[in-house]
Amino acid sequence: RFDTGFSIINISDSGVLSKGNVYTTPGEIEGITALNGYVYLSEGRDYGLQIYGVAEPEAPTLLGTYTALTKPVDMELQGDYLFITDEFTSGDYNMEVLNVSGSGDPFRVGGTGIYDYGPYRIKVVGQKIFLTANQNGTLMYDISNPESPDPYGWYNTFSNYAKFLDIQGQYSAVITSDSKLHLLDISWPDGFFNIGAIGLSGTGDITDIIYKDSYVFLSKSEDGLQVVDLTDPKWPVEIGTEPFYGGVATDLDIFRDNAFIADNAAGRYI
Repeated sequence: RFDTGFSIINISDSGVLSKGNVYTTPGEIEGITALNGYVYLSEGRDYGLQIYGVAEPEAPTLLGTYTALTKPVDMELQGDYLFITDEFTSGDYNMEVLNVSGSGDPFRVGGTGIYDYGPYRIKVVGQKIFLTANQNGTLMYDISNPESPDPYGWYNTFSNYAKFLDIQGQYSAVITSDSKLHLLDISWPDGFFNIGAIGLSGTGDITDIIYKDSYVFLSKSEDGLQVVDLTDPKWPVEIGTEPFYGGVATDLDIFRDNAFIADNAAGRYI
């Protein structure tokens, strides 16, 4: 297989990116998150979670691992807790809760079963967790007790897989496998409901989503960057696409006024 790892890129000047060394890791990275000088990597089957200290970006240090995971997928941090989805047997999933307050010595404190249909994306907002869980639709859990997530909301996407989501204020933007964007009102205390939707143009597969201010930004495989105006969430409007040429857009993030798109052949576009 190809070697996998991570690199730390200086983006203080978004027009001139400065890449550091590439640090090879033993597994195949499925997810990455960073906070307060630490980078957390879900390393796929058999390698679990790895934690690096990056206070000195030029010299990341492996601080600890947690290997009691079968095939970790996506994860989110909330305070001292890391919520991570794990395929513990073929097609069956748990959401594990780890205490990472010691950073280099994570330990399990709780979790819950997700079971059929793997989760694509996990997002923590306040005392709630949202999961896009394939044919299970979008799931919501109460984490007022982080060690015992309590399911209490569900949005059914029927025959279309719920794949990606992001949240801004009281609204969640959810992408389904038919290239449709759904807007959910998540402000209700006992669940959430759909308030608007739009079918998206283009033929590329959606690979990531960022909801920022009143806009949703999407990376779409061969199509590049797509933007949807959500000034009125009940009536989303697609306002533009910025194509790029070469490879396939695989990931997306927004920093200040710049969109960073990972490309599987050409590296990263801005």
